[in-house]
Amino acid sequence: MRDTALAPLSAALNAHRVVATSCGDFETAASLGLEENAVKEVTGVRIASYGGMLLAAYQGRPVEAEELVAANADDAFARGDGRGLYFADWATAILHNGLGHYRKALLAAERAAEDDYAPYCGRALPELIEAAVRSGEAAHAADGLRRLSATVVEGSDWASGLQARSRALLSEAADADELYRGAIAHLGRTHVRAELARAHLLYGEWLRRENRRLDARAQLNVAHDMFASMGIIAVVLGIVWLALLIPTLAVQIRRLHDTDRSGWWIMIYWGPAILSWIVNFAGAANQNTSLIMLGGLCSLLTLIASIVLLVFWCLPGTSGPNRFGPDPLGGVGNLSQTFQ
Repeated sequence: MRDTALAPLSAALNAHRVVATSCGDFETAASLGLEENAVKEVTGVRIASYGGMLLAAYQGRPVEAEELVAANADDAFARGDGRGLYFADWATAILHNGLGHYRKALLAAERAAEDDYAPYCGRALPELIEAAVRSGEAAHAADGLRRLSATVVEGSDWASGLQARSRALLSEAADADELYRGAIAHLGRTHVRAELARAHLLYGEWLRRENRRLDARAQLNVAHDMFASMGIIAVVLGIVWLALLIPTLAVQIRRLHDTDRSGWWIMIYWGPAILSWIVNFAGAANQNTSLIMLGGLCSLLTLIASIVLLVFWCLPGTSGPNRFGPDPLGGVGNLSQTFQ
């Protein structure tokens, strides 16, 4: 006979795991997951883990997160557990905001932020606001901000930080700068490291759009270090890719100019590459064999294009000036010509 006296321990470990994940202590959250699973084996308890869903969502592991969300949602529906459905939708919104799937994040956040889930819905509203802003639905985001502001407890740095970060997403330049700084100051006084790291990331992205690149780099570096220490793989890779994209393109185009070739030659790689990503995603989502085969063809074209470009980049530049400027080996050219 199984020891049902241990059943409450599973719920306690689950709750502790949610707190550890919110605090960005993913190592502890993973360790607690092992203990939780061991207790479930002994007791026979099969309630899905909220902490497991949140951990997979924050770390950007879509396959694991979606499996846990589906299992939790089915279990919660069968038991009539609205809180379980809320956690499933909240985790889904976190996952897709992190992966840049803002429409999916918005749909999930809308469900999680329904009044039926009060007092939990306030946690989902920052996800709704970010997803709505990214989806171009400013009015929807403004309504979410109004609802979030109504839930803020005076004196709470956590609540004030999330409100300021959300308000910054909807604000103009001068106000946004001050709000992002305020959000970082408030969240910096809490234990919710994941939300603080997201504030640095959003601030860095905003600074980059404002062409304040040195300030942006500082914020993105902080976000990168925090996310890396927490093991948020998808976000770390996204930051690295974002930070390296423009410098990489500039160098690639400059080398093409050195050989008297237009910078548009890089599109023989980026065209098939972008099409490959779209087609492969659509094919996998719909289990469409034709799309998967087309995606494979695009990937092959991308490989061929990368070889062609590699040959161009390895060729010596033209001797003397060409239509893109003077010979870089004979003097410094005009950098404004780089993206011609």
